[in-house]
Amino acid sequence: MNTKPVGKPRNAGVVLLLGFVTLGIYTIVWYYKINNEVKMHDASQNFSPGLAACALFIPIANLVSLYNTANRIKLMQKADSSNDLISPGAALVWAILFGIGYPIYVQGSLNNHWHEYK
Repeated sequence: MNTKPVGKPRNAGVVLLLGFVTLGIYTIVWYYKINNEVKMHDASQNFSPGLAACALFIPIANLVSLYNTANRIKLMQKADSSNDLISPGAALVWAILFGIGYPIYVQGSLNNHWHEYK
């Protein structure tokens, strides 16, 4: 039996829709939530989900934060011996070229991990 908390699987389409309807506010809330879930699941990682979300408002720092979040997910997946690892570089490319692709790619990877970990 696993004792680590498991994050909430979310529908990436709903994340995008709510982000659009709330003019991006839900996207920031979602970003905070996924960072918090990773931190709660993998206590060995030392970072602030709030600072990660605040970094989204600062040019260049926002790209670093998006990359670092995907990397934290990858480290969590490695620690849990997951077979399906996210690529932080690909996540960053999705964010830069196709902004809506980042939540789809990241949330899909998280959903797979939470399902695999249960």
